[in-house]
Amino acid sequence: MMAPTVLWTLLVLVYPVGVTLRNSLFNVGAGFDPHPPFVGLGNYAALLADPIFWHSVRVTVLFALGNLLGSFGLGLVTAMLLHERFWGRPFARAVLLLPWAMPQVAAVVVWRWLLQVQYGAVNYVLWRLHLVATPSIQWLVKPSLGLYAVLAATVWWQYPIATTFLQAGIQSVPVDLYEAAGIDGANGWQRFRHVTWPGLRHVRNILLLMLLFWSLGQVIIIWTMTAGGPARATQTLAILVYQRAFSDFQFGSAAALATIVLAVSLSIGLLYYRLTLRTAQEA
Repeated sequence: MMAPTVLWTLLVLVYPVGVTLRNSLFNVGAGFDPHPPFVGLGNYAALLADPIFWHSVRVTVLFALGNLLGSFGLGLVTAMLLHERFWGRPFARAVLLLPWAMPQVAAVVVWRWLLQVQYGAVNYVLWRLHLVATPSIQWLVKPSLGLYAVLAATVWWQYPIATTFLQAGIQSVPVDLYEAAGIDGANGWQRFRHVTWPGLRHVRNILLLMLLFWSLGQVIIIWTMTAGGPARATQTLAILVYQRAFSDFQFGSAAALATIVLAVSLSIGLLYYRLTLRTAQEA
């Protein structure tokens, strides 16, 4: 009964990971040599000595932190607003999920239009609000702005799932706690700080780990929007793996880099598992 599942897991998970680990120890190039030279940990040593690798590490950290703060912060604000009763709340909840339901490539098309130099809505609104001196900001050309553009698209696409998680967490907080806080004279901020925020502890921790995990593996939005540019400004580790493999044809180096990313992702996955297990036990 379990044989098909086990076979499928071995085929699509264990075998690719095994091939990647093996290739990371060999000098695998574009020639597809059946017996490539064995280099041991040479690919890893070359990566640690490569300034491009460390640049990608820095970009990945900045991208992950920006995505965490943006998606979680916007999701928390939206969840708090949707928790209040108002006319049209079911419709607002449905509309909220539209970015998440949209394919990532379609989201990139929307944001490339919004950030267009001459006719983009973002430049026009910022210029009309007197926040910028010119309505022709080159978001996808200037290296200093490329990461902000990619983060805006990623946060816009991802924050609805954060809202859904946080709204479920807010609804799980007992109403009696809010009533007791109101009787004690707590204002809105105090109720949030001492009731809502502690009540979101389990959901908050799991959500942050999920957002971090997705940030490390984000390729589609970054690649279709900037392809790692301009001037490597958005070249995360995931993008560098893709470029090393399919642009530079350095499959051994790409495999070593993918193994490093896999190790970090597994660490996050194990932490996520421990948190979910602890949450289940406490519940």
